[in-house]
Amino acid sequence: MTLDDILRCGLVFDRLDKDHDGRLNASDIAKAMQSIKGHATNDEITEAIRAYDLNGDGTIDFQEFLTLVQRYCSCLGEDQELRVAFRILDRNCDGFIDVDDLKEGMEILGMPVSDEEAQAMIKMGDHNNDGKLNFQEVVDFEFCRMSKPFFKKRRFTCLRGYIYLAERREQSHFCCSPRRCQYFLKEKGRTCRMLTKPDSRYCGEHMIVEDPTARVVCPLDPKHTICKTSLSRHMAVCNARLLSEQPWYRYNVNLFDKNSDINTKGKFERQPVTADQVRLLLDFFAHFGENAITTEVKVFNEINELSSIKFNDTGKRSITDRAQLASILGHLQDNGAFADDGVETCFLEFGAGRGRLSYWISMLQSGLSRHSYVLVEKSGVRYKFENKAIKDHVEKGKFTRIQSPIEHLVLGDVPQVRTASRVVAICKHLCGDAFDAALCCLANSSNDGVMLQTAIMAPCCLHRCYWSNFCGQEALKLTGLNEKDFRAFCTMASWSNSGLGETCESLIQCAACLSKEDRSYCRQCAYVDLVDVGRKAKIAVNLARKSFLEKVGFTVRLVQFVPNATTPENLLLIANKFC
Repeated sequence: MTLDDILRCGLVFDRLDKDHDGRLNASDIAKAMQSIKGHATNDEITEAIRAYDLNGDGTIDFQEFLTLVQRYCSCLGEDQELRVAFRILDRNCDGFIDVDDLKEGMEILGMPVSDEEAQAMIKMGDHNNDGKLNFQEVVDFEFCRMSKPFFKKRRFTCLRGYIYLAERREQSHFCCSPRRCQYFLKEKGRTCRMLTKPDSRYCGEHMIVEDPTARVVCPLDPKHTICKTSLSRHMAVCNARLLSEQPWYRYNVNLFDKNSDINTKGKFERQPVTADQVRLLLDFFAHFGENAITTEVKVFNEINELSSIKFNDTGKRSITDRAQLASILGHLQDNGAFADDGVETCFLEFGAGRGRLSYWISMLQSGLSRHSYVLVEKSGVRYKFENKAIKDHVEKGKFTRIQSPIEHLVLGDVPQVRTASRVVAICKHLCGDAFDAALCCLANSSNDGVMLQTAIMAPCCLHRCYWSNFCGQEALKLTGLNEKDFRAFCTMASWSNSGLGETCESLIQCAACLSKEDRSYCRQCAYVDLVDVGRKAKIAVNLARKSFLEKVGFTVRLVQFVPNATTPENLLLIANKFC
């Protein structure tokens, strides 16, 4: 039982304890059991008191109450769980779920719906067409198969359902749990879950809503606020200040559009893809993408041998990860990154995370102390692999970790990069806009005297890309494509990652049919293989990135470095620059 459950049980216990003596008698226990099960016999009540009254005084104290509720709820079947869920939605306890009940219940669960959506959901199971659902209709129709996993996903167990029911009887508004912040996060569709002070409705971060004078926006980083009385102290220790004081920091230097901000963008609502946009993609791919990509799966046996010796990783995830690492290492070897020519090499890993890729490179280069490793990661991580490398085989000081967004990084001002005779840039699955920022960072490095020779980089997560920061804009514009087409391409790219299998044919409506409420179609609509279209969309977007690197002097190839069965995010940009 979690702390939140215990706090809620305390509230229920206080409400059931009418005389406030800290103990529940038989009538109090009957009310509690009836709220969960719908009925409770005298034998069940007597048995509950006998079983859980540990001190034998004929009543139940709070500790005994916790044990009773936890064990009693765990014994309920699926039908009883569904009854509890039904009662949660039945706002006025009249035995029916109407539109208002459903809207309020969905809002409480963090998934608000409109009147039309609520009516459509009720219509799905309303057999007698009375505009509301009784319990049997919920059980009979597929709505029950949606409800049970839904409530379980939201942790609406019988215990939680009972507690919510008990709270509902004494208060009409219970959308926010006790002492939880009531600030609504639009981008997440739910309220903030941070704890609040006893006399406040909002947490420390959102207290500015309740009292605008209590907190102010941080002058160094507008993404967070601080208490006004602590402003001077905060300015001395703010992480944004520490970042801006670094010699390699220059704000948004690696954004394609310097007027945009990669960190402050909200979520934009993606529009449905139309059949015309799919045809546009297929035409683009027919002209530019048919022969633009080759399959080059590399096998690097050393990593399998070393991994089995050091970590004994034999699980499916470990095998999949090693296959990707092995292929990337194989491409690095083929492009001369591991050449034993006495040249001091700096391996620069973007989006390093724990630094697994750099770790394996250092393992293979363990006898060459002249090499250095720079890991760039936006967030702090635990269990860093460079610590393993330093413990096993690498001199202390050869690894440098930079905790900074890539868009603010000037490579020429990083000492290890500036002094290296050869720089090799790597990344494994760098997400969305961060990949474009990394490509701009490499393009800008030539102006800083960086001896960049090779870049082996695997992108992913095109759904997190924005047009303003996309470095391949010019390549798409030359073919007549625009921002709307780019967004459609990014949406289509996610189709190949959706677990649809090797093929999945589906109807894509034209714009005219899409505007209609019914699932109509005409000759302009098209049946397409979503997985195939998604993969072609990925290739199209990354071909535009390839064009950007070629324009700044790189020789670039786009390859598939592992099979689709290993991972659908299997594209690799291989760029070489001969100084």
